Amino acid sequence: MSKAFGHVFISYSREDSSLMRRLARDLRSQLAEVWTDDGELRPGTRRWKQAIEQAIEEARCVVVVLTPSAKASEWVALETTYARTLDKPIIPWLAAGDVQSSVPIDLIDTQWVDHGGRYQPAFDELFKAVATTGTLDLSGLWDRASAPSQTEATRRPESGSKGTDDGPGVAGVPEEDGSSD
Repeated sequence: MSKAFGHVFISYSREDSSLMRRLARDLRSQLAEVWTDDGELRPGTRRWKQAIEQAIEEARCVVVVLTPSAKASEWVALETTYARTLDKPIIPWLAAGDVQSSVPIDLIDTQWVDHGGRYQPAFDELFKAVATTGTLDLSGLWDRASAPSQTEATRRPESGSKGTDDGPGVAGVPEEDGSSD
């Protein structure tokens, strides 16, 4: 995904930095350009709020890493709200916790990718969503052979259900791959 088509902006809570770094690394390994505040904002950046604003404006889409700490984060809420005002595609990733503890009310009716304790199937589904946002369909970059076929990785809130379902729980810590960030 080249710069001409925008980057993926990752909104996350600082408490979830290691999870965000893994997600960013894996997106980059699939040729996605990724913007994160810890990778793009350098110490001494004077206008860091404007830099975040500009990064959202130039983004192809916004991936929101949903966890209990993200739900409580003022910055995650601000970034998500700003992305909505710009009509940016928002891809929520339920990475830890459950609907009640991790999904903010403004995203409760949005389809999200559910980590469900299985990082790779969730990542594959997330990348497919990222690759098909914007004006250019880059789904050819996504390895269809490894794709889950409508598994638990994607939760679609049913009308009136407030995002809940009767499927497996959504436990939450990503599996470690043994490498350090």
